[in-house]
Amino acid sequence: RDVKKTSEILIKHSVYGFIGSDAHDNNRRRTGMLEECKAVFKKNRSIEEIFVENTEKLLKNEEIFFEGNRIKKRGFF
Repeated sequence: RDVKKTSEILIKHSVYGFIGSDAHDNNRRRTGMLEECKAVFKKNRSIEEIFVENTEKLLKNEEIFFEGNRIKKRGFF
C-alpha cells in the first residue's frame, strides 16, 4: 500500500524516468509490473513515452535530463 501511494505521488509530480523492480527472478517472483504499467500508461500516455525515450538514451549512453517537479511536502522521504 505504501509503495503504491509513493508511486502515485511521484507520478503526480513527474518524478520518474525509468521503471524497475528488485525482483531478481521473474519465474519465481512475480512483480505485477506489466499490469501496473499498462494501467498507468492508459491514464497518462506521456509517461510511457518518457520511459521508452529514457531507456533508449540509457542504452545509447546518452545524457538523460530530469524534468520533474519539486515535491514540497516535508518528510516525504
